[in-house]
Amino acid sequence: MAAFKQHPRYAPVTICHIDGAMAWCIFDGDKIFMANVWVHPDKRGQGKGREIMSVINNKFPNYEINTDYEIHSQGFWEKMCAEGFVQKIHHERIDFSWVNA
Repeated sequence: MAAFKQHPRYAPVTICHIDGAMAWCIFDGDKIFMANVWVHPDKRGQGKGREIMSVINNKFPNYEINTDYEIHSQGFWEKMCAEGFVQKIHHERIDFSWVNA
């Protein structure tokens, strides 16, 4: 079961938790920027990354989901884009300094 909660310090951030995974959804207008997407090492390779992205898409169907990536996660994000869970991949780091404002 998924749980969504507001970040206690950063107003535009909603945290999504599922069994074995979590992700920060950073809202900016009609866009969500994915940050701090993490799957517990014991749950990796079990579809938890895909599951959390599906849950987020279902919860927020009218938002464009964006992400950047670390080199080791590029393949995952390309799959998520190909499957329609992510609409835009930024190939440069997204500056999230506005979240703290």
